[in-house]
Amino acid sequence: MPPRETTRKEAADSSGTITHPEYIKASQDPARNVYDRSKIPADVDFIIVGSGVGGLWLAAALSKLKGYKCVVLEQHYMAGGLCHVFTHKGYEFIPGVHYIANKEVCGGLLELVSDPSTPVEWQLQGDATTADRRDEEAYRAHHGDVLAMDVAGGHAGTGAACSHEVVIGDLPKMSIRGGKSAVIDELVRVFPNEREAITKWIDLVDRVKWLPGIFMQSKGMPRWFQPIWVALLCGQYLKYAGATADKVFNDITDNPQLATVLSAFAGDLGENLREGSFIMQSAVIGHIMEGCWYPRGGPPQLTRTVIPTITKAGGGVFVSAKVDEILVEHGVATGVRLANGDVLKASKGVVSAVGLRPTFDKLLSRDVVRRYLKKEAARVDRYSEGAISHVYAFVALKGSAEELGLKSSSLYYIPWNTSQPMEASSIQDHYRSTLLDPSVEDVSAGMLFPTAKDPDYSEKKHPGRSVCIMFSEAIPEEFEHLKDDVGGVESKLLSEEYSGVKKVIERKLINALLHNFPHLKDHIEFVEVGTPMTAYRFLRRFDSLGLRHTPARMTDMDLRPDCSVRNLYFSGQDIAFAGWAGALTGAMIAATRILGYTPLDLIRGKDLVTDLGGAELMKVMAKKAGIKTV
Repeated sequence: MPPRETTRKEAADSSGTITHPEYIKASQDPARNVYDRSKIPADVDFIIVGSGVGGLWLAAALSKLKGYKCVVLEQHYMAGGLCHVFTHKGYEFIPGVHYIANKEVCGGLLELVSDPSTPVEWQLQGDATTADRRDEEAYRAHHGDVLAMDVAGGHAGTGAACSHEVVIGDLPKMSIRGGKSAVIDELVRVFPNEREAITKWIDLVDRVKWLPGIFMQSKGMPRWFQPIWVALLCGQYLKYAGATADKVFNDITDNPQLATVLSAFAGDLGENLREGSFIMQSAVIGHIMEGCWYPRGGPPQLTRTVIPTITKAGGGVFVSAKVDEILVEHGVATGVRLANGDVLKASKGVVSAVGLRPTFDKLLSRDVVRRYLKKEAARVDRYSEGAISHVYAFVALKGSAEELGLKSSSLYYIPWNTSQPMEASSIQDHYRSTLLDPSVEDVSAGMLFPTAKDPDYSEKKHPGRSVCIMFSEAIPEEFEHLKDDVGGVESKLLSEEYSGVKKVIERKLINALLHNFPHLKDHIEFVEVGTPMTAYRFLRRFDSLGLRHTPARMTDMDLRPDCSVRNLYFSGQDIAFAGWAGALTGAMIAATRILGYTPLDLIRGKDLVTDLGGAELMKVMAKKAGIKTV
């Protein structure tokens, strides 16, 4: 479990004066503004629970457009949700955001609500280190014709830069680069007899990857108009969102090895091909084909650039502010009660951006759910069943990214040997179910080096040091019983069983790391293991990615930002889909609904993005989605 922060008492000298340099630095960080009742304005318009991008972007949009005073409350010691970092023994670890795809739109939307004085500088993945550039040069030397095809076809992506590598058993390592032709060429290199199927699959992915955005925006419209919107604009979306990835793939080819390669990216959504919606699989692969980016300075920069917009309107973002309950009086959300007993009121509404399941299970009283939100709660339970969690290894490495020859690309590893029967979904299920079995040595894992993704890490912040983040899917139910065994997830007491579980996880993940990067063996300084219990402590849920991405969930029009409790709204990934971009989309939907945009506004050319100053960005988004604009 990540270590705690230094307390104010520990940071002070005998006279009470703060002297600890790290504490002083943290106290000046807008992402670490500790809650105090005296800091809260008297006339709060909106209270937003949760400071991930789903909460912050929404608060900033409301602040910028209407001057609303928004108070964002975060229980953690650092704002940003999964954009936060933690420091241990002089190393900084990044648990959440690993890449941002489709920077043109996602970065553009972030910029609309950001402070111009704190812009985000983006680093292209696959073009950050010497090892990256050697890889690029080698690719250009042998595949210049493929890059030319992408440029000519309007799919230039990010050229030769490699954002992801895929290693499956004894198959050749595959490098995923920006550009449709480059991806097709790489897959055909490994599966030369499958060119027709691969081309058909990638063409379909490229065609449908923007469709989710159109469907999601229907949720921001009045309820009466949503079915009309969907009927007019979302026919193709419903077709492919309502089909599993397995079904669509099997209509194209019956090659199980190729399916397993493509399933490597399904892990970004926590679904296997058999159960996951094809449309979301397409969105992940499709946007990765456009190239991936990372914020220089780390994911907290995505948080720090937005906070000033909120504070300039009189609001604020506060940490160490755990909300115990959203208060509902006579069917109207009026405020929140904090864990310390403070009651804060909001005149216009309360927004939960912490996920639907934690909201219904932890933040709303049983009486409120029973009286007003019974159907919504049942829907959330249905789409939560079978959701997966993750385990993590945070690996400290001696040596800079350059010294260790690290690349900025992420690597997905499935150790299944091709001589064994290969069915993608069954392989995924196997590694989930055997994660805690010490007799099974292998584990499927993702691994990445934030040190290599962000040149500032080794150059400015932590010279001579690197970190690796590893993750693997886990079944939440295998950990839930440990809550009581260790005195609850808030307790520091570690039982013998839990310690043993962490040792098994560490051994398996480090074996996977050294299988792919054997030269790192003598550079490992220490390893910290995170489990679903860690996630529960910080996210109030065991599942890592919120609601599932099944066909039923992805075609459900009732997962909206509004509900039958007046002035209660929901934001973030559960309103849209998982990930940073999904949470951002959820925030846009929530802002659209809260601000009351109507079909008449759309006819007049009035919409949220345009009103925020993004008229040109709106045209780009419409073009990508295949919608004609005037």
